[in-house]
Amino acid sequence: MTDPFARLTDQIIRFKWIVIGSWVAVIAVVALLLAPHATEVLQGGSLVIPGSESDRADGLLRTKLDASSQNTAIVVIQSGDLTVDSPAFKAQVTQAAQLLGQVKGVHAVRTYYSGGGAAFASRDGHTTLITASLEGDEQAQQAVIPDIRKALASLNLQHWVTGFAAASYDSLGASEEDAHLAELIFLPVLFVLLLLVFRTLTAALIPLALGGLTVVLSQGLLYPLGILIPTSVFALNTGSMIGLGLCIDYSLIIVTRYREEVLDGQTPHDALLIAMATAGRSITYSGITVILAMSAMTALLWPIVMVRSISLSVALAAVIALAFALTLLPASLHLLGRHIESLAVLPRAKRPKPGELGFWYRLSDLIMARPAVWLVAGLAILVVLAAPLRTIVLGGPGIPAGVESSNGADTVSRAFGPGQLAPVQIVIQTSSQNGIWTPSMLGAIDDLTTELAADNRVAGVDSLRTALNSQPREAFTNLTPDKLGTAPGSLGNFVDAAGDTTTLFVYSKDREFDASTESLLTDIRDRILPSTAGLKNAKALAGGETAIFRDYETGLYARFPLIAAVVAALIFVVLMMFFQSIFLPLKAVILNLVSIAATFGVLVAVFQYGWGASLLGFTPLDRVSVISPAILYVVLFALSTDYEVFMLSRVKEYYKQTGRNREAVAAGLQHTAGVITAAAIILLGTFGSFAFGKTVVIKELGIGLGVGVFVDSTIVRIILVPATMRLMGAANWWIPGWLKRILPDLHEETGEAIAHGVVEVVEPGEAAAAAPKPQPRYSGTLTLSALPALAPAAASAPTSAGPAAPARLLVQGTWDGPSVISLSPARPLRIGRDVTNELRLIDLHV
Repeated sequence: MTDPFARLTDQIIRFKWIVIGSWVAVIAVVALLLAPHATEVLQGGSLVIPGSESDRADGLLRTKLDASSQNTAIVVIQSGDLTVDSPAFKAQVTQAAQLLGQVKGVHAVRTYYSGGGAAFASRDGHTTLITASLEGDEQAQQAVIPDIRKALASLNLQHWVTGFAAASYDSLGASEEDAHLAELIFLPVLFVLLLLVFRTLTAALIPLALGGLTVVLSQGLLYPLGILIPTSVFALNTGSMIGLGLCIDYSLIIVTRYREEVLDGQTPHDALLIAMATAGRSITYSGITVILAMSAMTALLWPIVMVRSISLSVALAAVIALAFALTLLPASLHLLGRHIESLAVLPRAKRPKPGELGFWYRLSDLIMARPAVWLVAGLAILVVLAAPLRTIVLGGPGIPAGVESSNGADTVSRAFGPGQLAPVQIVIQTSSQNGIWTPSMLGAIDDLTTELAADNRVAGVDSLRTALNSQPREAFTNLTPDKLGTAPGSLGNFVDAAGDTTTLFVYSKDREFDASTESLLTDIRDRILPSTAGLKNAKALAGGETAIFRDYETGLYARFPLIAAVVAALIFVVLMMFFQSIFLPLKAVILNLVSIAATFGVLVAVFQYGWGASLLGFTPLDRVSVISPAILYVVLFALSTDYEVFMLSRVKEYYKQTGRNREAVAAGLQHTAGVITAAAIILLGTFGSFAFGKTVVIKELGIGLGVGVFVDSTIVRIILVPATMRLMGAANWWIPGWLKRILPDLHEETGEAIAHGVVEVVEPGEAAAAAPKPQPRYSGTLTLSALPALAPAAASAPTSAGPAAPARLLVQGTWDGPSVISLSPARPLRIGRDVTNELRLIDLHV
């Protein structure tokens, strides 16, 4: 036995109890010791890129002024009757501030009445804000949020706790709820789907059990990952979702091939060797492609925590799914043996009768009869789906709807204006102590405040100038700390104690991710700050949520073309080695790009245009989350390789045996389309189950992956692949001689060769001249003799006048079928399931 997958499987069978016992021990440790604590080390969805301008501005705000948007909790207090001028309202706000100050990890509490000023009260006076700085890292800040909410529970006025830390805490809780909801919705549906595919309870439970174990391990291993490096909460659901889908996908493909071989007369042992050496090989290269693609994304985007977390979690889930499929699954299948067919709940689907072609064979043959027409039609559908992509608008991930931080943010938006919680924060640092308190610098602050306040995109500006607005310009520019009528400490919102750093808060009239706010940020960075006199010798930075998003988008998509090229090249090379072809991998890459563009178009229509928003239970944000397209591109590109390898490996196997392209494509689709369709439906359900959660990013990824899988398994796999392969003919399998000599060959062996310990490599181009001679699966002899009705004269007659008359053959020997059979180009006869046992009338020379 020379095939490495068959040898590995043989060893796993030999030591199956050790394999199963080892996995049980690993799963028990992870499930009991690691998984329950995974969420404790996960962080929120911060978009901050280390070293960016917004990160440097945030660092100055945090260290100099204790005013970073990333470590500030905001309490929103509202009354329908009272206003900020009411003693009862003031008493409640004062009580809230005192309660906040008593919470461990909270300091620098500011209110409308103590250091906050007019910016902390709404226009109608019925709503006010309290800000509090949080200590520690992001995890510590998140941990304080429930303590703050508990401390404020005694307030009589309506209140909400919001801000970045609160939104991160709520996102983590929503992610856990989404995961549980997906399990409740999907697992029963998945079980029913698997029963419909396998028809037996035993076979259906295997992929379901392995998929569930993949989720447990994926979530559990996030705990050590989160300890080692900062890890986003979005890794929790994304890794689990994709890991579950991959494991079920891989298990479905292997179990289907195993049952097929057993049904064809193989022993369970040989059937398992064949399944693992064929289907197992296919899912291995598919899984490796997923792992390499996500690893490349991780390496290229390492500083971007959210993307790095998701790509690492997907790579980890793919490793676990592949490990289960190559070790625990064959051990379990060998243990079950023929009992995998036990506990049947539905009758087994009928197999084609001798000479009868299956549905997928006939469909692909129909498509290949007019390949150009079908190719144009399929591409036209994808182009229509992709059309909305032209108008895509990217934005931040947002806060899950319905959680407290989201409700608080909505309240602030209504009472103060859309830009109140996310101002553009300008930070100015001088090189000397009290450098702010110089005429030139104070003049620059006055100029900036005046110019920005006059901008029609700005709702208001808070700065050192507005805090000292009673001073005329000349008096303001000549102020020094010792000349101030008020103590400098009361100005701590705008200038630090050393007097070398100041900040301005610029409130947009629109939301932080709207185009007008982004254009305002651009003008501040590129025009206003550079042209302001007095800032030449100072460091002036623009930060805040809009700036963080802009830097994130720039950092991510500046590198995205490289990521896209690396992933496409990686998959091209893997497929080229597997199929020993130039056109097939090129075709796969091009069709993947078109398919992914169609998926992005649907994503824009749903989340940006709001089509189906009420059905999915979310409010359209007029944008698509900035992280979704990059993640979807890499994952969908890698997932499509699974179906590509699985389908075309069968096509290649038949082409090697027959040397006929059209028949090989049709036979390959006949044997794989059912499995691909079933796997796609299951993946569609897996990913679609996440569309009903609260977290918009997870919704986008779930719907995007579901749509991508659906498009790939229907339009691409069923229509475009047969059409393009028919058009290219023998060129499908062409590769330059010089490249073939240096290119590693990842070829897949035939089932017969594996079962009989024979490995015979026959290249597709040589198939017609030297087709492999598989060992016969049927005993006895079969003699086919032409009947007199097929005269030699007729055999040599031209066929252009009309279709050939059916050939009538006399059957003798141990054949238990009819004694006379008819063959025609449209109705062949297949003896058994192997394409090499198919009789087809190619011409009248039978």
